[in-house]
Amino acid sequence: MSDTIRHVTVKGRVQGVGYRAWVAHTADDLGLEGWVRNRRDGILSRRG
Repeated sequence: MSDTIRHVTVKGRVQGVGYRAWVAHTADDLGLEGWVRNRRDGILSRRG
């Protein structure tokens, strides 16, 4: 089995609304590994 890496960038209102926590929780529920961060330019980035 090969591993697949995805990098997802979400633009819009993603800071201050709990979106990062929701993404991290949903990824955990799905058994995904990776990270979620808020970038300096206001964009949320997820890799896993």
